[in-house]
Amino acid sequence: MNEAKYDYRRDIEILSSQLREQSKELQSDLFLLFSRTADVFNRYLEYELNKRNSNKTTYGILHNLITHGGYMTPTELAEKVFRSKHAITRSIDLLEKMD
Repeated sequence: MNEAKYDYRRDIEILSSQLREQSKELQSDLFLLFSRTADVFNRYLEYELNKRNSNKTTYGILHNLITHGGYMTPTELAEKVFRSKHAITRSIDLLEKMD
């Protein structure tokens, strides 16, 4: 009795191709989910900061000052919070008035 050999390679190639396609779809879904989650978080943060007469720039300034021992130059702060030195100075002036 001559048994025919079954070629598993073809099935493995088909499965591999299907897995790659599913992986691409999952990556897209994950990216969209991450983007939506980040958007919801940012909206909530804006809402909470507005209730306290604050914004993301002042929050970023305070966060960086706390994590860097309380002292940073306006240039260093500008680099950390991605704002101009002018915006940093204006925000620091507002923070000082809030004290």
